Amino acid sequence: MAMEYAGSETVSEGKGWTILLNMDAPSPVVTVITSPLYESVFGRLYFQGGSGMEHYTFSDLSGGSAFVYNVN
Repeated sequence: MAMEYAGSETVSEGKGWTILLNMDAPSPVVTVITSPLYESVFGRLYFQGGSGMEHYTFSDLSGGSAFVYNVN
């Protein structure tokens, strides 16, 4: 399953855990999170770039560190 931002992908999903690999960072970043968190609103907005979310629209990357979404 490819992520919304280039160079990042889910390398393992299921068994209660999701492992994400981000190769766009200065050093490769591996994130291990519980699958329920990955599928939560936070997980969908932060880790999946808003994929499948009808009520949120990406607005801005404020200050390079905060994702800003509009609520429709």
